[in-house]
Amino acid sequence: MWQTVTLNGILAYRPQAIIDAINDGYDWEDSPVYTAIADVTADVRASVAASGKYKLDVNAASIPSELMAQAVALVIELAKGKINMALTDDEVRLANAAREKLAKIADGNLAVSQPTNPQAASSSAQTGGGGAIISAPSVTFDPPGRLHC
Repeated sequence: MWQTVTLNGILAYRPQAIIDAINDGYDWEDSPVYTAIADVTADVRASVAASGKYKLDVNAASIPSELMAQAVALVIELAKGKINMALTDDEVRLANAAREKLAKIADGNLAVSQPTNPQAASSSAQTGGGGAIISAPSVTFDPPGRLHC
C-alpha cells in the first residue's frame, strides 16, 4: 500500500512543536516543511524507480507506506536546512539511515510494496491531480547512502 506524505503523517513521527518551529513565520504552502514534502516525495519515488524492478503509483504524491519514516526524516532534514536550523544528532542519524535504505532500494537490493494504483509499464510520466508531472530527481542517492546534488 502506498500513501501520500502529509502534515498529519509527519506528525505521527515528529512533535507538532518541531514542525511549528521550522514553519514559524511562513504560510503553510510557502513553508519549509510543505516544500520539502514535495522534494522528498519525488526523491523517494526516484529511488524506487531507479532499479527498474518496482512500479510507481500513478499518484505522483504517493510513496510506499513502509518508507514513511524515512521520508519524514528527510523532510525534517531538508526543511531545517532551508532555514539554517541545526539538526539534532538523532535527526542526522535518521536522515543518514533513510538515505542508506533508499540506496538499497535504488540498487534493487530491498523490495518495496506494490503500488495501490500501479503505473502502466510503458508510462514515463508521474501523474497526479489535474496534470502530468515529468520529473527528474533533484537529489540522487549514491551508495552507500551518500547524498549527491
